[in-house]
Amino acid sequence: MNERQFTFLFESHGLVRLEEAFEFRYEDSDGLSGIVACSNIEPQGQHKGIRFQVTVQAEDFTLAGKSGGNAAEAILTALTLATMGSASEAELILAYDATPNKEEHQFIQTFDVPEAGRSVKLGHVDATLELLGKIQGIEDVGHRERLIRAAMSLRRGLDISDSLSRFNEYWIGLECLNPLLEERVPVEASTWNCTCGKSYKRDEARGVKAFMDAVYDHETHKAIRKLRRDVFHGISSLPSVQERAADIANVVEEALRRAVLFCLGEELATVKANKATSLYGFAKHVLRVRATLLGSDPSKLGRNGNHPYVELLSERIGSEKQGDMTREMLRHTIRPFVNCPIRYDGLDASVPRGGTFEPTAVIMKDPDGTEEHVEFEVEPLSAVNAREPEEGSK
Repeated sequence: MNERQFTFLFESHGLVRLEEAFEFRYEDSDGLSGIVACSNIEPQGQHKGIRFQVTVQAEDFTLAGKSGGNAAEAILTALTLATMGSASEAELILAYDATPNKEEHQFIQTFDVPEAGRSVKLGHVDATLELLGKIQGIEDVGHRERLIRAAMSLRRGLDISDSLSRFNEYWIGLECLNPLLEERVPVEASTWNCTCGKSYKRDEARGVKAFMDAVYDHETHKAIRKLRRDVFHGISSLPSVQERAADIANVVEEALRRAVLFCLGEELATVKANKATSLYGFAKHVLRVRATLLGSDPSKLGRNGNHPYVELLSERIGSEKQGDMTREMLRHTIRPFVNCPIRYDGLDASVPRGGTFEPTAVIMKDPDGTEEHVEFEVEPLSAVNAREPEEGSK
């Protein structure tokens, strides 16, 4: 086994302040172990959050990053339980290979792009008023209430960063629509036989099942139902449900929107063809710099005993319209603070569900301050995993 050593910096900007700095040693369910150094972020004495410096022994970057991130999340969960103070998700800030006697060290740093880089959706007044009119026109008060609640679940989900929580919110919305869906799509009676010999009607979301089978394939609905069962009843491991939720949450989001439109009177064929690109409120636009640091001593990669890092300066240079979305165009200048040669390998940008921004010009600087204009194909990152390192990135 060829284990390497990796260093990660995570930050949480919540409402919990540590009494004092401390270290936590852990071993996860995959057999990986590490040390987490926890400290407050307090520039000029003002509390900004908590920093986690994680050192992990592992065979590759991806496994090490997930292990370190889970350890930071476990500490934040314990802090919340102990204090009942809000602790936001741990975000990856910096990661690099710190294996001794190695000439090349993979390096990743992530940045939140400034507000100037945020794109917006165009709200069509006629379409909005048409939907409001349909909702107000529903005579059954109970049905109208269910539709409003389901639509609110869809709205809330677009502001939830955790894919597992998003999945739960969307599923609640779908089940809220179950009685309405039962009236519009054919449902099959479902029973189970008790050991006493009697048959009982199953209390399940038959309308949701029939709608999902009509709009998607049976296997898709089966996977969603299995995830719902595992989440609500705590059956599978947390990493397992998190991984599945990252893939399935977007499908359930789309299904909920289609179900709301279907219950408002649209035909099944119309909602099946209805697609929309989501723009998430939680999705910070993240820029990720990938590079290789050239030097055999990891303790000397940074300047003055600090971690190696780069500085990002962003400038808005214009905007352009693409359909119902306005894209902001930015220029980025990247300046390294390292004590060794650096090779830039690529630039990634979080592009939530279809794309909201991309850098149009990137200026990379060498450690000596000289500038180099570099053209990179900007690789898309999902809104959910934009902070995760990947092994063998281009």
